[in-house]
Amino acid sequence: MRYYYTDAANQPAGPCDLDQLKALAAEGKINDSTSVIPEGGQNWTTYAAIIGVNPLPYAAAPAARPSPNLTGIPTILGDNVGRMLGKVSGWLSPQLLQNSLRGAGHYGHFAVVAGAVFGLILAAVQASRMHMASVFFFGGIGFVIAVAIAQFSAQRFMSAGARIIATTPNQLSSKSFLECVGLFALLFALGALLLGIAGSFQSNSMAPLIPALLLTAYFVYFATAALHPEELNVNIAGEATAGEEAIAILAFFCKVGLKLAPLFFFLLAVAGAVLTLLAIFDIGQSATGALMMAVPFLAVLGQGMEGGSSISPAPMLVLIACLVPVLTYFFFLIWYLFLDLMRAILAVPAKLDALKKS
Repeated sequence: MRYYYTDAANQPAGPCDLDQLKALAAEGKINDSTSVIPEGGQNWTTYAAIIGVNPLPYAAAPAARPSPNLTGIPTILGDNVGRMLGKVSGWLSPQLLQNSLRGAGHYGHFAVVAGAVFGLILAAVQASRMHMASVFFFGGIGFVIAVAIAQFSAQRFMSAGARIIATTPNQLSSKSFLECVGLFALLFALGALLLGIAGSFQSNSMAPLIPALLLTAYFVYFATAALHPEELNVNIAGEATAGEEAIAILAFFCKVGLKLAPLFFFLLAVAGAVLTLLAIFDIGQSATGALMMAVPFLAVLGQGMEGGSSISPAPMLVLIACLVPVLTYFFFLIWYLFLDLMRAILAVPAKLDALKKS
C-alpha cells in the first residue's frame, strides 16, 4: 500500500510506502497528526491512524488542513481566489489532460492526412488556373511527400517526448509557484478569447477568432499541467534547496512544451486542413494570414516555406504542425543539457565536503 501525505507547507507529497512514512516520522518531517491518504483512497486520515493498533484508516477522516496564515491577517479576496482555483483544478483534472493529449495525437494524424489531400487538390486547381503542370508536381506531389516524411517524424518524436518526460524527475518544495502560473495561464486564456471575439466583431470576420481559439486552448491546457505537475514528473517533495527549486521550475517550463506538443500538433493540423479546404474555393485567406501572423513562430516558418512554394500558405500549417513535436523535442534536449550543467555545479560543494570528511 502506498500513501500520500501533507508536507510542512501543507501540500500533498508522495506517494510512499509505510516504511518510508515511518522513516519520515523518525526524521521529524511528519508527526501523528499529519494528514495521510492511501493511493486511490477517498478520505484523508492521520499518520497515527495509519499505524495505530485499530487504525480504521479509510473511515471518515479529517480533511487536509488549510495552510497556516503566517501573517495573521485573513486574506479574504485571496482565499476566494484560492477556492475558485481549487474548483477549476478539479475540473481540469489529470484524466482530462491525459485523454485530451492522447486524442489530440491520434486525431491530429487524421487531420494531417486530410490536409495533405486538400493541399494536393489545391495544387491541381492552381496548376489548372496557371496552366503550369509544374505547380501540381512540385507544389502538390512534393508537398504530399514532405508531409508524409514530417508526419513520420512527428509520430516518432511524440513517443520519444513522452518517454523522456517519464525518465527525468524533478522535485519542488511547494506547489505555490505553479498554482500562480496556472492562475495566470487561465487569465491569459480568457483574455485571448475575449480579444478574439472583440476582433471578430470589429472586423466583421471570423479571422481574428481562429488564432484566439488556438491560444485559448493552449493556455487552458498549460494551466492544467501547472495545476497537476505530477503529469510532468515534477513532484512536491517538501524539501529542496533554492538551486534545486530553480532547476525544477525551469524544467517545468521546458517539459510543459514537450508535454503539450500533441495538442499544438492537433490544433495546427486541423486549422491547416480547414484553411486549405477553404483556399480551394478562394475563401479563408484573411483567417490564414491572421493565424500566421498571430504567432511569430508560424510567421517565420510559414514565410520561409512559402518562398519556395507555388501553393497557398494554408497547407504549410499542416507541415508546420508535424514539425512541432520535432522542434520541441530538440529544444527540450538543449535546455535540459543546460539544466544538467547547473545541477552538476550545485553538487560540487557537497562533493567537496564529502572528500574533506573522507
